[in-house]
Amino acid sequence: SIETLSAFYMDIYEVTAGDYRSCVDAGDCIGLGRGDDNHPVNSVNWQEAKDYCTWKGKRLPTEVEWEYAARSGSPGPDAFGGDSVLLGQYAWFAENTRDAGRWSAQLVGQKLPNAFALHDLHGNVLEWVADYYAPDYFSHLGLPDNPTGPDAPERADYPLRVARGGAWDGLDGAGAPEGLRPA
Repeated sequence: SIETLSAFYMDIYEVTAGDYRSCVDAGDCIGLGRGDDNHPVNSVNWQEAKDYCTWKGKRLPTEVEWEYAARSGSPGPDAFGGDSVLLGQYAWFAENTRDAGRWSAQLVGQKLPNAFALHDLHGNVLEWVADYYAPDYFSHLGLPDNPTGPDAPERADYPLRVARGGAWDGLDGAGAPEGLRPA
């Protein structure tokens, strides 16, 4: 297991569609980057997300960095002590979007921030991280040859990247409370 994590920065809000369009207009990003200006950008693939970060002089977080930021120091499964009653105060997910008649991601920053002052890491839209998917992800951490996580695909013919955080709605439970857990 990893016991320390080097310092890193994380944006307070999700990247908005308006921000992403600025990168497209500058000629440094491609893709549609769907969404209204102050809504989180969606329908971008991993490479497009990475290109945007590079354009901003930043990078995608590793999976372990993302989880640490989302949990904001909490030893529990999420930033608010695992109390599912509080989830709606911190996240947009199926119950307070689709099931309530809202059929899209919501404006960024409307929900409470976590203890690190970060918004929308639970729900709204999935967030890409730098790592490739590995079913045994945590066994990769802290190894001398790979201290931050999988940086090569497990299968070259099926190079899966990781998206975290759940969504306002989504396949495979991404909009359900258990789909929003950072742990």
